[in-house]
Amino acid sequence: MGILQIIRKHGKKNGNTGSIVLLAFILCGYLFFFTSRIWIPDPGELVDATPLYEPQAFSSRQVYLTAWDYSERDHAMEVIVEVESTDLIEAELKYEAVERTAGELAIDAVIDQSDHKVFRITGLPENWEEISLRLIEGDGEEILRLYTNADTVEHVDSLPEKDQAGYEADRLQGQIDYDTYRISVRQEEIEDLQKENSEMEQRIAELEQAQYPTEEEAAEAADTVERARSAIQTNEDRISELQTEIDDLEMRSVQIRDQINGMQ
Repeated sequence: MGILQIIRKHGKKNGNTGSIVLLAFILCGYLFFFTSRIWIPDPGELVDATPLYEPQAFSSRQVYLTAWDYSERDHAMEVIVEVESTDLIEAELKYEAVERTAGELAIDAVIDQSDHKVFRITGLPENWEEISLRLIEGDGEEILRLYTNADTVEHVDSLPEKDQAGYEADRLQGQIDYDTYRISVRQEEIEDLQKENSEMEQRIAELEQAQYPTEEEAAEAADTVERARSAIQTNEDRISELQTEIDDLEMRSVQIRDQINGMQ
């Protein structure tokens, strides 16, 4: 039965306007209590931070958040994003930074290239909780929101303003960091494949040593062994590919490091 029906029914029985008002007030209080979490955010819950290096679809672009640093001493943040686009002519991007409780913050694009952007956010309040960096296409037809929060942001001692060469060195260092991340992902995959191969080899040994009462069971075991050996070889080929990729990434990181040193 709905609230109005309850009120009307109560009113008809009692004919008392004061009782109707009191009942309505009580029912609204219950509704407020049970639904408040839906429309009032829990102050203890922070929005999930946008993961580094993962592509974020934005119109015809893929945007990668590669760094989000915060200096408490400077009350400032530095955010670096890489942009890939399939369009030859891109729509203009605007940007803004918003804190959960303080509202809009001062933001400046110290590097604003089509494929590489460095944002400096300043004037952060002492007890900030979460920040939304918004990339806006055109008049707001498309908006990409990138997030960080006080628990996950990367803390640094200071964020001094740099010249063009300094920011370019940071970009190259970011490429090294990204390659290091990609290497770690490949190493984890290699470890998983090696573990899988070890388990299959153990199973092959068990099947080959077992005694089978019928030819049919022996044939099934032989077929299982053959398929396991084929899977092992496939894994070995994949491990070889991954190791080649790791070697290439490590070599590139060395070359980038030499390039950074040459800029100093």
